[in-house]
Amino acid sequence: MLEAMATKLTYTSIQARQMIRGGIHTTTTAGLTANNIQTNVAILEKSNAEKFKHFCQLNPTSCPIHYVSAPSEFTATPLATESDVRNDVGKYRVIENGLHTDTVSSLTRYDLTDYVTFYIGCSYTFEHALIQAGIPQRH
Repeated sequence: MLEAMATKLTYTSIQARQMIRGGIHTTTTAGLTANNIQTNVAILEKSNAEKFKHFCQLNPTSCPIHYVSAPSEFTATPLATESDVRNDVGKYRVIENGLHTDTVSSLTRYDLTDYVTFYIGCSYTFEHALIQAGIPQRH
């Protein structure tokens, strides 16, 4: 069933997450879903969360916060049913001590007990409206 979904042009958010989790979709989610909120995620140690939240609040146009998880909360139920931030992104860039150390398709091997996830607004949310209006996308 997942392979059959890969031929469609746009998907429901649940279908998109299934394709990502199944390894069928591993690149950007640009154009993957229409009429759904898409977000960028930043997963930070709890000790850095307040500073990052403050940064986002000072920059609401470029970093609009849609949801902030509690530590160890891997779902974003207010945004997406059946979500799991550890498996719902095509590729994760792992940054440790300020350095990019790995790119992985799942974060389940990491202990994220004391981590907080920020779900930040993304232009992919409204890209279908731009395309329908004839405005080309450059990504």
